[in-house]
Amino acid sequence: MVALRMPGSVFDGAEIHLTTFDTAKMVFQLQLVGSAEAAARFAAHLASLEKAFKERHRNLTIEIKRPKSKGSLKYRVKKKKGGKKGKVRGKEGA
Repeated sequence: MVALRMPGSVFDGAEIHLTTFDTAKMVFQLQLVGSAEAAARFAAHLASLEKAFKERHRNLTIEIKRPKSKGSLKYRVKKKKGGKKGKVRGKEGA
């Protein structure tokens, strides 16, 4: 995860999540997460971002997932050893 630091910008605090797969070395998933306004702006320019990646990185497969606002991520509860509950961040909401 990369956190953007752009004070005064709608993208300040936005995150870029890059996922790789052991079984597919040249395949990546990219997820952009930020405020509702940042996610909307990311989404508005998604086609040009995908095009730029395809032109510059032809030997890679990069799947760009739909941008999410930080408020759309939910927490799920997972039991830890000993019966204690802990929060695990990252399950996407509907």
